[in-house]
Amino acid sequence: MRLPLLARRLARFARSGSSASREYRECRRSIESAEALEATGTVCLSVDFELAWSRARRGEGSTSREESLERARRAREALPALLALCEAYRIPATFAVVAHVALDRCDLHRPPPPFRPGWFGEDWFAACAQEELAPGGDIRAPDLVRQILTSPVGHELASHGFSHVDLSDEATTPEVARFEIEESARILRGLDPRVSTFIFPKNRPAHLEALARAGFVAYRTREQAPLSRDPHGLWRFPLGLWLSPEAVSPAEVVSLVELAGRRRGLLGLWCHLYEFEDPSRLRAFFEPVFEAVRSTSGVKADTMRTVVERHVERA
Repeated sequence: MRLPLLARRLARFARSGSSASREYRECRRSIESAEALEATGTVCLSVDFELAWSRARRGEGSTSREESLERARRAREALPALLALCEAYRIPATFAVVAHVALDRCDLHRPPPPFRPGWFGEDWFAACAQEELAPGGDIRAPDLVRQILTSPVGHELASHGFSHVDLSDEATTPEVARFEIEESARILRGLDPRVSTFIFPKNRPAHLEALARAGFVAYRTREQAPLSRDPHGLWRFPLGLWLSPEAVSPAEVVSLVELAGRRRGLLGLWCHLYEFEDPSRLRAFFEPVFEAVRSTSGVKADTMRTVVERHVERA
């Protein structure tokens, strides 16, 4: 059963964001305790971009079609505003895109395997096709993906799966997981052959062998652990801090940016653009954070891929 939207927001606030929350404290401790990786601190901003695909989740994390469409509307409006801010402050970011969002037409993807999770009620991929035909389905935005790729800042295009399936869910078969991973790689590498970072829906890593076989190099984990390699040779990024005006203030984020500069640490920041009701609120949130990244001594912004490439060179 889905929790009311307000109840879900309160639950998220309790576990994430504010300096009083566990996630904020753990993020701060991870920067304070980690060994300095480089001569300067690094801030990595990653953005999960799925438009209306957010309903591909079970339980309290699920959303209705109406909520998903509202999220997609907000994300569409917010992306150009964020890209403009990134250009103004010269902040490169990692944009984890659901691969179907990048398609010009729905029929350009390969045939998917059967996938009928009990919590969804029908075949997921058949539902995708129906949504494509429905007015206002909002599951594709190749124009916005092109804006990411053509930005002069040099953003990273990463994968958020083919259709935002939770790969850790017990209903997700190995066949479905391989399709989500491999088809997303095929589509996104057609736009940028350097795609090597995978952001798991709901931050729930799974099927890591398949991820490594598909040529991915890094993923964001659920833990505030130091950047390290896992048994499959993949780089694990710390969870970092979830950015939402409901859960954390710009001043609290700036405090972590300054800490990363003093400790020469790695600060991961991640968000969904639908967390911001309109572009003006997004700008009010990110401008002081980006100003801190630009002006704080000993701090630079980089993409996840760039950080990994530097560590591979030193290994």
